[in-house]
Amino acid sequence: MRKNLVFVCLAILLAMTLITSCDNSNTTPSSRGIALAVDEEGLINALEAGKDVILFKDVTLSDPLTISSSTQINLQGRTLTINDIKIKTSGDSNTEVVFRNGKIQRTSQNINIFSPTIAAYDNTKLVLDGVELSTNQTGLMVADCNKNVTIEVLNSKITAALYGISTNASKPTSDNIKIKISNSEITTKSSDGDNTGVLFNVKGSVEIENSVITGDRQALILRGGEGHKITNSTLVVTGNNSKTKEYTGGNWGSGNEVPLASLVIGNRSSSAYKYNTSVVLNNVTINNPDIEKYYSIYVYQNDTTNTVSVSGTLSSTSQNKVNTEKNSADYSVTGGTN
Repeated sequence: MRKNLVFVCLAILLAMTLITSCDNSNTTPSSRGIALAVDEEGLINALEAGKDVILFKDVTLSDPLTISSSTQINLQGRTLTINDIKIKTSGDSNTEVVFRNGKIQRTSQNINIFSPTIAAYDNTKLVLDGVELSTNQTGLMVADCNKNVTIEVLNSKITAALYGISTNASKPTSDNIKIKISNSEITTKSSDGDNTGVLFNVKGSVEIENSVITGDRQALILRGGEGHKITNSTLVVTGNNSKTKEYTGGNWGSGNEVPLASLVIGNRSSSAYKYNTSVVLNNVTINNPDIEKYYSIYVYQNDTTNTVSVSGTLSSTSQNKVNTEKNSADYSVTGGTN
C-alpha cells in the first residue's frame, strides 16, 4: 500500500512538472517520453534512450557527456555538476538541447580555453532557460568552426573565468552562427583579468536584449557578423587587466587579444577575421570605471574590402568615449557622454 502511494505521489509530481515545463518551443516533451533521474546512471540512460529528463536529485557526472539527440533536461531546482558536455547531431537530423530551471557547475584543474563547459557543434541548438551556470573555464562555445549553430541564453546567469560565450574562428569555415541573450547576466572574472563576457568572431549574428554583460578585459567583442542587435542592455568592463593600451596602435591578435574596452567592433588584422560587421545599438549603456585609461567603445575597419557599420543610440547615462582612428568604419551612434 505504501509503495503504491509513493508511485501515485511521483506520478502527480511528474504531471505537475510537465505542466510547468511546457513552453512554446518547437519540441514537445511528451513526444519523446520522459524519464526521472536521481543519479548519473539514470540521466545517461535516459539521454541514450532519446528521452526528456527531469532531475529529482542533484547529479554529478564523473565523465564527459555527449548528447546527440534532442532533449529537454528539467533540472527542477537541482544542481548538475559536470566535466564537460558536447552537443552533436545524429545522422541528418538537427539536435536541440534545452536545459532549464536549475544550476550547472563545473570546476576543472586544467584550464583550457578550448575546453568549454558546454560545446555546440554542427546543426545544433543549445538553450539555457532559467539556469545558473558557473565554471572556472569558458561557459558556452560554438566549437570547431561549425555551421548552423544557435545558442540561446534566456532568463539565466553565466559566471565564467575565460569567456562566458565564445565562438571559434581557428578556421574560416563557421557560418550561420546565431547567439541570443535575453533577460540574462553574463559575468567573467579571474585573478589575471584576462577574460571576456562574449566573443563573436565568425559569420552570423548576436542579439542581446534586457541583459548585462560584464568582463575584466572586454564585455563584448564583435569581430565579424552582420545584423548584430543590442537593445536595452548594459556592457561593463572592470578594467582589472594590465593591458590597457595594447593593440590600440597595431594589428590585433587572436581571441580577446584586442584593445581593452567595454565594446570592441570590427577587425585589425592583415591575415584573419576578414568579415563585414554591422551593429545596431538601441538604448545601450556602456560603463567602465576609468574612462581616462581605456575606451568605452573601440571600432576599427580593417580595409575597404570588409565594411564595419555601427549605428543607434546609447542611454543618457552611458559613456561614449570611442577611438578617433576608425580607418573608414561608419560610426553614427548618438547619446551618452564622453
